[in-house]
Amino acid sequence: KSPFDAGFFGALKAQAARRRPEPRRGADVRAELPVSFRESCLGAEAKPVELEYREECGACKGTGTLPSTSIQCGDCGGSGSVAGRRTVEVAVPPGVADGQQLRVRGRGDAGRGGAEAGDALVTVRAPAASECGKFSRRGNDIYSAATVPDLALGGEVRVETVEGKAGTLSVPAGTAPGTLLKISGRGAPVLGSDSERGDHFVRIS
Repeated sequence: KSPFDAGFFGALKAQAARRRPEPRRGADVRAELPVSFRESCLGAEAKPVELEYREECGACKGTGTLPSTSIQCGDCGGSGSVAGRRTVEVAVPPGVADGQQLRVRGRGDAGRGGAEAGDALVTVRAPAASECGKFSRRGNDIYSAATVPDLALGGEVRVETVEGKAGTLSVPAGTAPGTLLKISGRGAPVLGSDSERGDHFVRIS
């Protein structure tokens, strides 16, 4: 091998080494997850979410140049990453509200130079009222309505909770129309808590 060859290929390798990207965490990616009213209140098992993200280019292994050269990678255009799509399973925690984000770690864009991948930030989209029209939600409190035949006499009315459980609610005699009666602790769970819940309010008419 001539001194020229050694110098030429040595320079190429040095240039390629200089072009290796600095370690950089991958960017977060975003997606939306539609859930039902009941699922937002009570939670749900894993639901599929499709993500668009950037994965490490297989041709250049994320360097942006072809191996042992300073030639720009044609597959990724020198960026070190290519577009990809994948489906992840996202569990819906009890008490999650419309607009809140669920973080799925390590499912975002690939990192560069051996750095960690970004996260997937999944925004929950939940209706403010149930599909059946019986319930609505404000924060962690649930609202429904019940009719008493004679408010002057009061009585008992059948009430169904968001879990689907039914019971009776005593309405005092002389209750005014529009009065809200509270069933403590029967609203939506507080996100992240194992014991705290909102209340269920019943509007009497």
